[in-house]
Amino acid sequence: MSERFDREASLAIKAALSCARRQGALEMGGEHLVVGIGLLDCSVAARELLLALDVDPMALRRTVLRALADGG
Repeated sequence: MSERFDREASLAIKAALSCARRQGALEMGGEHLVVGIGLLDCSVAARELLLALDVDPMALRRTVLRALADGG
């Protein structure tokens, strides 16, 4: 699937899949994709989108990682 995306998107998907596997998830969810994006130096577009939504990208990443660690 990732061959349909540019390099940066492919890296985010691979990081998300890795996160899902580490968490023992049967499927990759949106929360894993957020972590995958957060683990990268996310693109200017992704960062601008999050900031336009008044979301701090690093705070979002920390929150998702904490929720995943707590089993959420």
